Amino acid sequence: MGTRNRPLAWALCGFVWSGSAAGCGSVSGPSASVPIGREFALKSGEAATVAGELLVIRFERVTADSRCAVGVACVWAGDASIAVTATRLPATTASLTLHTDGGLGSEASFQDYVIRLVELTPRPRPSETIPQGDYLTTLLVTRP
Repeated sequence: MGTRNRPLAWALCGFVWSGSAAGCGSVSGPSASVPIGREFALKSGEAATVAGELLVIRFERVTADSRCAVGVACVWAGDASIAVTATRLPATTASLTLHTDGGLGSEASFQDYVIRLVELTPRPRPSETIPQGDYLTTLLVTRP
């Protein structure tokens, strides 16, 4: 299936979602339906549909993580940035970058929505690299 049809496939998978991706082929469809205005968590690579809005939010990956490590005294808290894809069905898509440091942009506008990064876990530990699959982000989608 081409990427042009992927958002439509996500919508179809989201409407018939029953806890498995049966019938959805190789498309990685939304794993949850979340209400607008309520925080929700996604692991790296997961997506959620905002209920009643034809909006799919996908946490692609952490693109940088320079946050102060646990147990280390830092002058600056640091920052992490994540790549998020927002799709308004049937076909409008935007790639967004959100930061843990609000001064750098913890929220972004997409059409009639504001998407905000609330939290990113786990926090770094000295001399350890966090695998992409271990990251969990908490997001919030609202209308301005």
